[in-house]
Amino acid sequence: MARKKKLHPTRQRALDNVWRKGLTEPQIKVVNAFAKLFKDGVYAPSLEEIAAATGLSYGAVWTALGVLEHFGYVVINCDHKGRALPRGVMFMYGFNLAESE
Repeated sequence: MARKKKLHPTRQRALDNVWRKGLTEPQIKVVNAFAKLFKDGVYAPSLEEIAAATGLSYGAVWTALGVLEHFGYVVINCDHKGRALPRGVMFMYGFNLAESE
């Protein structure tokens, strides 16, 4: 049986806010950046590439990814200690919050 992931307090607060208010602008920016990166052929971007594509800080991207993983937009592959692997973030196909072109 898979172990339930324990969320960092920052990610937990962000998740609680999503339940009250919906996805925030940074979280939507991350999803849109994923859609653009996948269109450009990048399969699993690094956190630095996501931050550069969105113009957000590394911490904002890290927090947004935890929330998006909870809702199934992305999957974060981790090592045995729970650290995200390099290029370990994968976008789940079928989710599209990208702005209309």
